Amino acid sequence: MNIFSLLALILTIAGWGLFALTGMHLLSGYIDERSCQTDCVQMIFISAVVVGFSGLILGGFSMFRTGKHTVGIIALLLALPLCTIFATFLITALIS
Repeated sequence: MNIFSLLALILTIAGWGLFALTGMHLLSGYIDERSCQTDCVQMIFISAVVVGFSGLILGGFSMFRTGKHTVGIIALLLALPLCTIFATFLITALIS
């Protein structure tokens, strides 16, 4: 196992966790009643995007290393849908 593939897997799982945390805060009630206001939610989302894309890049980088690629493939398979969701959000925000 490669350190890059293990780090990619950890970052991808952390990205999914931050994405779930963003959704939880967005759906936690009215905007005045939330424990995490707009700036907090934006910071969590941006952190999720950075961590998710870092996991995708490290997962891709681990594919070019020698050795077994099982963990790198798992990291890529987990990071690809996450980064697709983030790309959809970011493209939609830029268009509108």
